[in-house]
Amino acid sequence: AGAYAADAPTLSETFVLTKDGQLVDTLTIIDPSRTMSESACQPYAGKSSDQHVEFVTRDDATVCHMQLMYTDAVNESEFSLDDSSGEFVMTAHAERTLTESRKLFHPDLTLASLSLTVEGEVKSSTAGASTSATTYEGRTFSVISWTDPVPQMIAVRGYLSPGGDRSAAATTNALKDPWGATPMPGSAS
Repeated sequence: AGAYAADAPTLSETFVLTKDGQLVDTLTIIDPSRTMSESACQPYAGKSSDQHVEFVTRDDATVCHMQLMYTDAVNESEFSLDDSSGEFVMTAHAERTLTESRKLFHPDLTLASLSLTVEGEVKSSTAGASTSATTYEGRTFSVISWTDPVPQMIAVRGYLSPGGDRSAAATTNALKDPWGATPMPGSAS
């Protein structure tokens, strides 16, 4: 705490993983200096099947909120899913994301938080995480979060909720409003 300059921009990343293999990766950059422009708020190119981007200028900051949708998390490098048991393993290299984001947004960008919201049970995770539960669209999710400091690399292991069908992530089993699972953060007040 206290290590961040008051006007230094921060990055938060949130993954939401459903039992059907639907994945939403959200990057939120908050710039208290309000120097970040809307033209800088562009989603990463990659394997995502859909993107949703919001940019707002508030009294206290500019905010870039980028969401990337993947309908087949099995093929994403940060997740491995065992189809026979529903076991999942996620590893995320926070420093790699931060390094790439610094090139795009600001050299002094700091990592404020990293979290995984998963429709299932978490058995183990990298030390320092806080855990909670949430409900979205009538579905129960486990939430694992790291803040101040975020480890350079995290690993989370557990089991997806039973009854998932990873071939159906893009169809009727998908979240109706995947973007709402990780909404634009509110104002500082």
